[in-house]
Amino acid sequence: MSSAPRTKYLAMIVILLIVVAGFFGCSRSVKGAARLFPVKLVGDKNWGLMDASGNIVVPSDFKNRPSVVAEGMFFVQDKNGEYDYYTATRKYKKIAGGFLDASSFSEGLAAVVAGKADNPRIQYIDKKGKLKLDVKSIKGKKILAASRFNEGLAFVRNEDGKYGYINKKGDLVIDFKYRTAGLFWEGLARVIQADDDEYREGFINKKGEVVIPFKADRDYQYFVNGYCVFEDDESNCGTIDKKGNVVIKPTETTYHLNSFFGGCAAFGNGDDWGLMNPRGDQIVRPKYDYLVVYPAGVMAVKDDKCGVISQSGKDILPFDYKAAVPLAPGKFLVRESKNLLIVDAKGKSIGKNEFEDIGLDGLWGVHAYDSSVSWTPRIEYDDFFDW
Repeated sequence: MSSAPRTKYLAMIVILLIVVAGFFGCSRSVKGAARLFPVKLVGDKNWGLMDASGNIVVPSDFKNRPSVVAEGMFFVQDKNGEYDYYTATRKYKKIAGGFLDASSFSEGLAAVVAGKADNPRIQYIDKKGKLKLDVKSIKGKKILAASRFNEGLAFVRNEDGKYGYINKKGDLVIDFKYRTAGLFWEGLARVIQADDDEYREGFINKKGEVVIPFKADRDYQYFVNGYCVFEDDESNCGTIDKKGNVVIKPTETTYHLNSFFGGCAAFGNGDDWGLMNPRGDQIVRPKYDYLVVYPAGVMAVKDDKCGVISQSGKDILPFDYKAAVPLAPGKFLVRESKNLLIVDAKGKSIGKNEFEDIGLDGLWGVHAYDSSVSWTPRIEYDDFFDW
């Protein structure tokens, strides 16, 4: 699931987006979406980094697949199984290394696991590789998990299995009292309480105040553009606003519902997929096998062929491919046979490169229909370390 094999001592826990096996996703835009991502050229044994136009920016010098670039930095596992950080330039420079685990930079900091395998500790480093924060213990309790920062806060888990939140000074600003916690998005964080094995989900603000009351029959995602998708106890999906009001009522029509992006969301009734607006009005009736909304278009699957449509349902890229992802306006990553290439809306190749493998995980919460290509439905905003 990660961009490189994890050590046997640690496990990276991630939120999966748009998972094929029946679970609805929560696709959202990641800050700094104009990223470089790892690529292996046809005939090349090593990995490099390219941009959305297919230009190789960082040479193919890495045996293991690098992470997607975030805030101008990337990390990669070395031959010893440890993780090193580099600047994402043609003359890349190593700024820190030797970590047991690593995460992408967010708000100027990256969470790492330092030390030895028998005595690991979570730390945060800056873009110069300098230690900025050590969170070995808080209030006399050992910290066993920590997220990256978002909106100035990160969640941490102590040895009692309780979650709380810290600021960039390492101060505990929301006490350890939750069974599970998520990052803050749009000022709210999804948290879970559990008593007598009954799980209840709700949302808190940055003061730790409950904004949306806890409910046992809701499985919430995250707020995106003011709306949050949830699944009810009958596995149908709906949405709420930031006051907790139900905007789209769960029905069999919305058996699947992805989060709203750019004014629309993909929804499925169990058989076919279409697009709807935040009010629940259908923009495109259900007629596709699968849909995923991206910034540059909507990946569509029909009769086992991939193409790209607009948010109004207009065809942009013909349904001629085994896989198709809109990377940027007028630029599409496609797979016709064995290899991958970048084409324009007419199917004409852009650049001369063909790719054996491309790692898009973390770019926009990417999911690719073609499971034979190692594209993982992963987003890195909720990465955290856990052992």
